Amino acid sequence: TSTKDDVVTDLKKGASRVGAEARTTAENVKSDIRNGMRDARDSASDAHSDWEGTAREFGAQARHYFEDARDEIRGTADEIRTRITRNPVESSVVALAVGFILGQLFRR
Repeated sequence: TSTKDDVVTDLKKGASRVGAEARTTAENVKSDIRNGMRDARDSASDAHSDWEGTAREFGAQARHYFEDARDEIRGTADEIRTRITRNPVESSVVALAVGFILGQLFRR
């Protein structure tokens, strides 16, 4: 019976160790999963911040180009207006000629 009791005791100790190792392994796996999820969330947040910054930069550049083009068009329009005001007869002849040429092109 002593041998039988020793075997039972050894089995209980072994089962207890296996259970403890299983619990430790499960805790390590849960911790690894949590850390992985945190790292993925942080990486996604960093990527979002990077893309957001890049989008803002492109938006600012596009706005700058648009404003430059708008100013250029306004300047050209003002210059044309000034020329027409200074030379109304010449401007009318040019407009008539352009209209005639366009009319001939579209008639065909």
